[in-house]
Amino acid sequence: MQTVQVKPGQRASGVVLNVVRSVVVRTAPAIVPQAAPPPVIPVPPALRVNSLYGRITSPDAAVSVEGLIVRLLPNGLSTQSNANGEFHFYNVPDGKYEMSVDPESLSQRAVVVDGGAVRLSVGLNETPPAVFFEVRVPPAVRVPPAEVRVPPAEVRVPPVNVPVQPIIPAAALVKPPSLTAMQLYIRGRELITANNFAEAVDVLNQAIAANRNYPLAYNARGYALFRIRKYAQSLADFSEAIRLNPSYSNAYRNRAAAKKALGDNTGAKADTDKMNSLP
Repeated sequence: MQTVQVKPGQRASGVVLNVVRSVVVRTAPAIVPQAAPPPVIPVPPALRVNSLYGRITSPDAAVSVEGLIVRLLPNGLSTQSNANGEFHFYNVPDGKYEMSVDPESLSQRAVVVDGGAVRLSVGLNETPPAVFFEVRVPPAVRVPPAEVRVPPAEVRVPPVNVPVQPIIPAAALVKPPSLTAMQLYIRGRELITANNFAEAVDVLNQAIAANRNYPLAYNARGYALFRIRKYAQSLADFSEAIRLNPSYSNAYRNRAAAKKALGDNTGAKADTDKMNSLP
């Protein structure tokens, strides 16, 4: 092998120079195609289901909160509370509902505070709130006795011409304390629960006389009148309750029943539609 030195810019004679160029080949990493995300399939409204939770409490130790019936209208679902007063509804479709405790399941003389009806909306994008009810035994309500007038005792006038006033016992001059409209309303509800509808009407008459702008009393009296088949009078009471509170859904429901009993099916349907449209 011959070694030839060549200066830069000089060509070597008679010598063939083989120039080998090295080429570095780099392999690019393999590209893995990403899988397309699965399509989003919307859930039809009819298949959306929800769960509702609630609890019934009572400050009265003697009132049991177990086994109370809770109803969900207008679909007619119902459930019972456990020993802690807790209850659940499962698979509830989207919609607007009214939840209440069935008064027939309450212990004797117990009532639901504030009427017991709760309106709520159930939807896919909403978390249904927990619902709480409170039941208690109201303070004893007594209807004051009728005022008794004691006839004046026979007085013998002495010979002297002096006018003598009749003697009236001091007890007859004391006016019994009057009950509030709310106390009379609660008493009327107790009588309705005991199926004493005629007596309930008398007590609720006093509640309305004490407060002419009391829609709860008109609705309760209308219900008692309806149960003794005085449909026209009950219709008037339900209408007055709605006039005083146009958002009173229970009064619309009761008035629809009264109109149906009187043969007004068109009016009954209108009241039912109005009740369902309330928030």
